[in-house]
Amino acid sequence: MNDFFKQKILGLFSLLFLLFSLSLLPSSRIPELDFEDDYVYCTDLNEIVVTAKHPYNLEHMVIGKGENRDSLIKYYSQAFIYMAKKNDYPPEAIAALFVYECGGYNSLWRLGMNPFSIKAATLEKDGVMKAYDDCGDVPCNFATYASVRKAFEGLERLLNRVYPDAKGLNNKEFFLYLKSIGYHSDNSQWDRINTANQYKQKYFTNV
Repeated sequence: MNDFFKQKILGLFSLLFLLFSLSLLPSSRIPELDFEDDYVYCTDLNEIVVTAKHPYNLEHMVIGKGENRDSLIKYYSQAFIYMAKKNDYPPEAIAALFVYECGGYNSLWRLGMNPFSIKAATLEKDGVMKAYDDCGDVPCNFATYASVRKAFEGLERLLNRVYPDAKGLNNKEFFLYLKSIGYHSDNSQWDRINTANQYKQKYFTNV
């Protein structure tokens, strides 16, 4: 074999070795992530954040009655944003629904891990708990959940199945629609709208 062919063969092996070595280097590309997987992406303040767990996999945070809710909303902000982007809701509306229904401290949240006042007869749940609501002097049966993730997934199922036209609405339209379908029987929809608008300016301006 003459020197010319030897050089060609050596060059080919060198190229193959280089390609193999490059394939072992870690990729700088953001991986394609599945919303249903435990590795998902959320956008917060226009930045892509790759999280090591699902945004609903959060601790059960309870505050005292009358305590400032800033820490509560900030702690669950990724869950609000994730649900909103996945289902086309305003994130501040989900945050306002969370705070308005449980306050971060009521017994349904503390004992039943149900921050959205989801009734037991509605959808899947882990248990049942009696609590007073806008149903009068007789306690209602509410769903209980074994984790914060199950509670947020419970709200997703409820909105998608019972309130399917809530998607793509602004804060005012969202809460007027929920009221019209019967999410609550009192006339708190205007307070909920105002709360959501305040949260938009305070917590979700860049979302």
